[in-house]
Amino acid sequence: MTDNEKIARFMGYQILHKKFQVKSYNSSNEYYWANTEGEVLCNSDGNIVEDYEQEPLESFEDLNFKEWNTLMPVVEKVVKSVDYQYYTVFSEDDLKYFLNGDIKAIHAKIVLFIEMRDEYKKSNT
Repeated sequence: MTDNEKIARFMGYQILHKKFQVKSYNSSNEYYWANTEGEVLCNSDGNIVEDYEQEPLESFEDLNFKEWNTLMPVVEKVVKSVDYQYYTVFSEDDLKYFLNGDIKAIHAKIVLFIEMRDEYKKSNT
């Protein structure tokens, strides 16, 4: 499982079979919306996740958790998580990562938290 998939699953994303619309083109290169169905990426509410062209995403890898606007909700969920008290990932020293804008370090800490949490849950079931 990739780091991106670990984060996506932690945030409640899932692949579901749904009906949806896609942009199709006719012979004059004009587009129209065609109905179809298949496996698409959905958020925690079961709604289809779309790209900037309103096309449905099909994979966890289509999500980008390496930008601040998408990673910060993950950080917030980790810190508010009940499990956080057992797997403290962010120390006071880690504040420097935020202050310096080191998104790679924060991303790595998030993945570490999710791996530790998942491993604990596996060993206690």
